[in-house]
Amino acid sequence: MTETGEKRETAGRAKKHLFLALKIIVSVGLMGFLFSTVDIEETGNRLASANPRLLVLAALILLTQTVTNTLRWTSVLRAIGKPLPFLSAYRVTYIGLFFNQTLPSSVGGDAFRIYLAAKTGTGLGKAANSVLIERLMTVLVLVLLVASVQPLLFSRIPDTQAKWIFPLLALGAIAGVFLLIALERLPEKFHQWRAVQALAILGSDTKTVFSQLRHAGLCGTWSLYGHISLSVMAFVIALSLDIDITLIDCLVLIPPVILIMTIPISMAGWGIREGAMVNLLSMVGVAESDALALSIIFGLITVLTALPGGLIWLLSSERKSRPDSA
Repeated sequence: MTETGEKRETAGRAKKHLFLALKIIVSVGLMGFLFSTVDIEETGNRLASANPRLLVLAALILLTQTVTNTLRWTSVLRAIGKPLPFLSAYRVTYIGLFFNQTLPSSVGGDAFRIYLAAKTGTGLGKAANSVLIERLMTVLVLVLLVASVQPLLFSRIPDTQAKWIFPLLALGAIAGVFLLIALERLPEKFHQWRAVQALAILGSDTKTVFSQLRHAGLCGTWSLYGHISLSVMAFVIALSLDIDITLIDCLVLIPPVILIMTIPISMAGWGIREGAMVNLLSMVGVAESDALALSIIFGLITVLTALPGGLIWLLSSERKSRPDSA
């Protein structure tokens, strides 16, 4: 490696370490702020009083997502002509879920998914496009869901200028899909660059997925199930803590929390989730200590249900050739 290459590699590692440090600071800072403003003793009492049977039920609900996430991804892979057997896709998906919880970014596991899918013969380009398109569909459905339940949200809380945020996000997400598809039509004179070629192929694959109603519908349906199941999971956790909240409240308020968590500025959403949960649930009369306890259990269950993915990774043949960029 040349001296220039070594300097670039060193600079890249420094940026990664800085980014990781900033995420840790954000998570620790937000959690510290919440602990300083919320009754920690009451939160601890709430955590200790949780019904274990209902917590097991909540975990089982979350575990169904390992299946539906796999189905969501395989629908995209089939649409772009790179089908992957369900069991292979399930293994890769579970490994990705594990690294989503253990790497600094909530999308860190996607790098592993791309790498492992490429190793199965899908090809690096198609693997990357399938994961990106699946992510796009997931966020698009989440934004549309949040926008659609907004009337129920604002029927429960005072009117505010924030009512325009989610409709604007929905329009932005739809515009983003069309923009991505438009990449297919980049002028030929720019195709001499590999980056432009890759973008054009991504646009073409996006168009292919969204133009096939069967595959796009399946991907969207499984995305919707995932978001709704998280709301149901939160409701079950609330029941375990004897929190006075309805299923409708959770269906309205939890999707915005999940949407806020997609902002990659903290460690696996810690701190961001708790802050959003405390503020949003307080709008329907949930005490801050109760909301914080609910959010902490939500996060712990998410981590615990992802741990088997780590075991699958440890037993996998690809572990010895782990990608440096993942």
